[in-house]
Amino acid sequence: MLAGKRQITALVGALIIAIFLLLSFYGDRDYSKYQPSKNRQPVTGGYPYVKPASVKLHPPSPKPSTGNLNTNNTVILAQTEDGDTSWVSKSLPGWEPRIMGVNPDFAKLHPGAKKYNKGRIADAYLRYLVENYNNLPTTLVFLNSRRTSSSPNSDAAKSGAYDNVQAVKSLKTDFVQNSGFANLRCIEKSGCLSTFLPARNPPDEFRTIEVAMSSVWKDLFGNETAVPEKLAAPCCSEFAVSGDQIRKHTVDDYLKFWKWLNKTKIDDDTAGLVVEYIWHVIFGKEAEYCMELRQCEYDVYGKC
Repeated sequence: MLAGKRQITALVGALIIAIFLLLSFYGDRDYSKYQPSKNRQPVTGGYPYVKPASVKLHPPSPKPSTGNLNTNNTVILAQTEDGDTSWVSKSLPGWEPRIMGVNPDFAKLHPGAKKYNKGRIADAYLRYLVENYNNLPTTLVFLNSRRTSSSPNSDAAKSGAYDNVQAVKSLKTDFVQNSGFANLRCIEKSGCLSTFLPARNPPDEFRTIEVAMSSVWKDLFGNETAVPEKLAAPCCSEFAVSGDQIRKHTVDDYLKFWKWLNKTKIDDDTAGLVVEYIWHVIFGKEAEYCMELRQCEYDVYGKC
C-alpha cells in the first residue's frame, strides 16, 4: 500500500518536472514573428493558417450570333459532379439538353481553384443566359439535374415524387410564350405565400434571406422597382421562360446579376437563395407570384 503511494508520488513529480521543462523551452518563443516558407503551398487548415490567394473572376461572355433563328426547345440542367443527366436525352427526345456544370465545393477556398462557384445553381443559370443570349431558343426550361424530387402539396407528391420528365412532357409551351414565365412547381397557395417580408421593420436578424434581400435589392434592380413588402414564389429554381421574355433584359443585366453573385460578401447558401426567389421578378412577374394550385396545373400543364 505504502509502496503504491510512493510510486504515484514519484510519477506526479516526474510529470510536473516534464511540464516545467517544456514551458522553459517553448514558452519564451515569439510566434508572432513566425514566417512560413516562401515555397509553402497555401492551405485551408492547420497551423499556421495561410489564406489562399484571391481567385481571379472570369465573367461569362456572350457567344456571337449564328444568324439563324433558334426554334428549338431547350432544357438547361445545373449538373453537380455526381449528377446524372442522361435521362434528358433518353426521355425527352424533343428537347435539346444543355448541361451547365456546378462544383458543389465553394471553389474560392480551395488552393488551385480556377474560378469562383458562388450561388451554385444560380451561377450555372446566369452563365447560360449570358453565354447564349444571342442565340436563345424559343422555350427554355431550367432544372436541377435530378429527374425526381419531392414536391409537397402537389398531386405528384401523392405518388412520392415529382417527375421532371412528366413535367416537361406536359408543359404547355404556348402558355409559356404568352405568359413569358412559368414556375414548374404547382403548390397550394397557402404554402407559397408564407415566404419573405424584405421590408420587415424592425428586421429579424434570424431571417437571413429577408435581411439580405432588403440590402441587395437596389444592387440588383437599381431604381426599377422598390423593395417589395412581400416576396413569394414556389421553391427550387425550376421554371420555364420564353426567349422573348429573357431578351427584355439586356445581356449586361444578366452579367450584372452574375457579378453580384460572385462578388457579394453574403454567404454562398444565402446568395443562392436570394437569386432563387427573384427569378420570377427578373422575368417580369410581380413580387408575390403564387398561383392557385388548380389554376397552375391547368395553365402550365393543361390538367383539368
